[in-house]
Amino acid sequence: MGEVESGGPGGPARGAGLELVLERGGAYVALARQPLGPGVVVESLALEVPGVRFPFDVAAGPAQFRDRLGVLDRLEVTAGAGALERLAARLDLPAAGLASLALALRTGFVELSGRLQGGAPFTLRAVPVPTVEHGLALHLLDPRLYGPAPVSAARL
Repeated sequence: MGEVESGGPGGPARGAGLELVLERGGAYVALARQPLGPGVVVESLALEVPGVRFPFDVAAGPAQFRDRLGVLDRLEVTAGAGALERLAARLDLPAAGLASLALALRTGFVELSGRLQGGAPFTLRAVPVPTVEHGLALHLLDPRLYGPAPVSAARL
């Protein structure tokens, strides 16, 4: 199901599936490069396993931690322009008061840009943040309007 590595969770991936990574005095369960959907790839995922006491059975691999809640240490996702265009095409832009929308992946966030139905251009950033409920939430930051608009930047 995996292999034991001495590299870090952000290091080069070897093998497929889950791996047990020992680094910084802790244990991590890491997932090497895996396709998530058309044009979307999880480049790396590392979950720190809290409360690991050394020594433990390294040969048992990452499966020994399947019932333990891990802490998100690293998540890197890449998406091609086609994948982002398909996502934007699925959104109901008129219901949101938008005339157009473009998405671009940047390091650490997704950049949104477009025009409101009133014509004013805008930009904002969507930042993924781990939640207590075992998921990810998107926080929208730095909304900016570049002209007169029927709504304020804060309501954007």
